[in-house]
Amino acid sequence: MQTIETDRRAKYRVLIGGENGLFVSENRAGNWTHVVPIDVPIRDIQQNFSKPKIWLAGTEDHGVLISRDNGNTWKFAKGNISSETIYAVASDPKNPNRMAAGGFQTGVYVSSDGGKNWTKHSDGLPVTDINALIFDPLKKGRIWVGTIGAGVYYSDNPGKIWKYAGLNGAEIWDIIFIGD
Repeated sequence: MQTIETDRRAKYRVLIGGENGLFVSENRAGNWTHVVPIDVPIRDIQQNFSKPKIWLAGTEDHGVLISRDNGNTWKFAKGNISSETIYAVASDPKNPNRMAAGGFQTGVYVSSDGGKNWTKHSDGLPVTDINALIFDPLKKGRIWVGTIGAGVYYSDNPGKIWKYAGLNGAEIWDIIFIGD
């Protein structure tokens, strides 16, 4: 499997994704239900912070999947993101309608309307290969991205302008925030 995420609201609920799609377990991985077609490889799964019934999944060659019913059903995001390979998805903890996605030669896409429309915002990024992406829980509107080979960048205006944050040459596979 490629990615795993536990449901913050349901004690025994786990979602996993990989080459064979997306699966959900309601009983600590005792049984699994296949919820996304078997021919859609899943690269990342994230739960919306302020609206936990909303889930995002990054896919191989199919863009972003969005669930608005706690991962029971999923729909593909439409538009220019629909055929992209997405390695990382995130939702803004301060604004549940703001989402971001990035992946293999995609740069960063941002949605401000809950995933209905996606705009590419990659000006200032030296590469378009994005492995990690997260909204800053402490700085409103800030997005962090981890690239393949060019380090870490951040944007304070939903991806319109990117600033270098260090680790040049590094391949960043994940970014997390650890609280006090």
